[in-house]
Amino acid sequence: MKKITILFLVILLCGILYVSIGSQPELTDQTKDVKINEIKCEYGSVILSMMSYNVPKNKRQIYADSILESTIKWSEEFGVDLLWAFSLEARESCFNPRARGKHGDCGITQITKYAIREYERLFKEKVSQEEVFNIDRNIEIGVWYLSQKVKENKGNYRIALAKYNAGKYWNTNGLEYYRLVNNMRTNILTKKYELANKIR
Repeated sequence: MKKITILFLVILLCGILYVSIGSQPELTDQTKDVKINEIKCEYGSVILSMMSYNVPKNKRQIYADSILESTIKWSEEFGVDLLWAFSLEARESCFNPRARGKHGDCGITQITKYAIREYERLFKEKVSQEEVFNIDRNIEIGVWYLSQKVKENKGNYRIALAKYNAGKYWNTNGLEYYRLVNNMRTNILTKKYELANKIR
């Protein structure tokens, strides 16, 4: 009788563990969705308020939604701090997907030909000129490239951002770029705080 009771308890415990483990991913997905929605609420109006005047008014909300979703997705995928990613985008393009730099830099993250070549070499796929101006693709490559610089410099965003801007030939003058991105980071946090209080 004692053996049967113990066996029953073991089977019951296994059943409970199976049910709890089986339902865990669903809970994780729900938690992730809640977190994403919180981030969208926090930063959506900030991105809209900082968006370049060159972006047509009728496309601003669509672009802002795409930028938010892509930046959240690729920052998580490549292990980049989300606020630094937003700050880089704001500094580089004022969230304008069609932005072009004088050295051929393109899109939201103003990715360079060198960064694209590095991405193509590692992922063994060709990136077309059209793709470079696609919001999701541009942010994927830009955030990936930043993640490489962060890894190379053991999590030091100061040097990583300087190298993102100046490439492998960077020097200490490149740290000015970090200061500019950091100022943008402060602006984003300030704007977020102001807009949150305005809603209240």
